[in-house]
Amino acid sequence: MAPRFGIGEHIERLSPGSRLSLGTFLLVAGCVADFVSGPQYRVLLLYLAAVTYAAWYVGVRFAVLASIACTGSRLVVEWGGPGPHTAVYWNSVMRLLSFLLVVWLTREKRTDFVRIRDRGARDAVSLRAERTFSGSLQREVEVREAEQRRIGRDLHDGLSQYLTAAMLASQVLEERLTARSTEESLLARRIGGLVRDAMGLVQALTRGLYPADLMAAGLPATLERLAATTHGLSRAPCDFTTTDEDMRLDETQATHLFRIAQEALSNAVRHAGATRLSIGLALVGDRVELTVTDDGVGISGDAANSGGLGMRTMRERARSMGASLDVGPLPRGGTRVRCVVTVARGAAVAEDGVAAEIPTVEVDLRSPATGSAAS
Repeated sequence: MAPRFGIGEHIERLSPGSRLSLGTFLLVAGCVADFVSGPQYRVLLLYLAAVTYAAWYVGVRFAVLASIACTGSRLVVEWGGPGPHTAVYWNSVMRLLSFLLVVWLTREKRTDFVRIRDRGARDAVSLRAERTFSGSLQREVEVREAEQRRIGRDLHDGLSQYLTAAMLASQVLEERLTARSTEESLLARRIGGLVRDAMGLVQALTRGLYPADLMAAGLPATLERLAATTHGLSRAPCDFTTTDEDMRLDETQATHLFRIAQEALSNAVRHAGATRLSIGLALVGDRVELTVTDDGVGISGDAANSGGLGMRTMRERARSMGASLDVGPLPRGGTRVRCVVTVARGAAVAEDGVAAEIPTVEVDLRSPATGSAAS
């Protein structure tokens, strides 16, 4: 269906020469009508239409010339009519001033109209670009999520099985060497220990990439394991507190909250140089609040608003589930990431059926040995 345009939009689409020709036609038509009707009839509305059109669609210069032409035309018509010439001169002066006032007011309105129209066009372009970017970022989040799940399954089904076989083989070798009372049994035991450590590392990576037990164990238990894994991989203490160990969320919200916490911890360890981390999860009424804090170098307001891909991914995850995400510095240093999402009624229930309070998570900014601020 073809778009419909008003008369004004059709005129706007004309070329400047066509608009000038139409304005000249209106001006000549008003003057001719005035000459034909004579001084006893007033055709002020025709003159006003020509002047207003000239000021809106053509320009100031043509509008001023049209005002002078309309005033001169009416002066010639009234000159031949009854009445003193002094009144004719006075009426002409007032008429010219009125036309010029109409020109000024019309141009002011035109300027406001163009400004509002251009602003609306820019906003529309920005909105389309934001929607396009949001859609592409959402697709990227989904692709990353699928790829992480695939890698996690591959690690669990592939590398973990080989490591398990290697650990069993090292145990058999250790038993045989021990039976022979050879010194190589200690080396076999050491190899078995290294393989077990590698299996623990692979399991930690697998749980981070693919939290398959997120719905079975629940978000609090999964976040607690995430804190332990982060401590093991980064050597930075990571605490976890929650108001409800049996909190239940739907899979989409639980996955997004887990990924937001995971990204916040990763940023704190890799970029902020944090030496202490904490995760808080609270249920308040029908809202679930996730808080991740660290004692790193902190984050500026500009970096929190712009940020890199990780920051944009966290914001897209929060937006996709209708949550609010706030990232900012702490008063005593460090960074706080806070995500609040409203859950469906009955989806998250406290153990005693009573809404819980938000946990207060303190960040230790001082070294226990020296009492100085941690770098």
